[in-house]
Amino acid sequence: MHLSAIGRIVRDEILKSIELRKELSLDTWLIMPNHIHLIVVLDKRDAGQLDYSRQPGQREAKSISSFVAGFKAAVTSAVRKLGTGVIKVWQRGFYDHIIRTEQALFAIGQYIIDNPAKWVMDRLHPRQRADVPDAIDGIIALDAQAPLSAD
Repeated sequence: MHLSAIGRIVRDEILKSIELRKELSLDTWLIMPNHIHLIVVLDKRDAGQLDYSRQPGQREAKSISSFVAGFKAAVTSAVRKLGTGVIKVWQRGFYDHIIRTEQALFAIGQYIIDNPAKWVMDRLHPRQRADVPDAIDGIIALDAQAPLSAD
């Protein structure tokens, strides 16, 4: 699979976000045509103390939620600047899970690594949907026939 221009924006923003946020590091991660997988490690020593004085609905600084919100905003802004007409880049929210054991880390990492092999069977894959061209909902256009590569 090859990343499209939008896929490259996603990749670059993941790397930039992790570089800027010293409390975060990346483990296994993958960009798929219609979603991404990230195992993000949050080092609470670098994140500082929890702030219980914040207002309801306000994100905690240096949290996974604030990382995802900033990342999504940066990607959306960059994608809109491409002039492709893409307005909505992300679904609302995200799925998170605390990984508590080495065994779980390995299993989830393996799931991420195996994910591209399952793409052709995904209901959103172009071969499965006649109404979708090479770009899946405008997110990331990939050549499903090509081998996985960094660019």
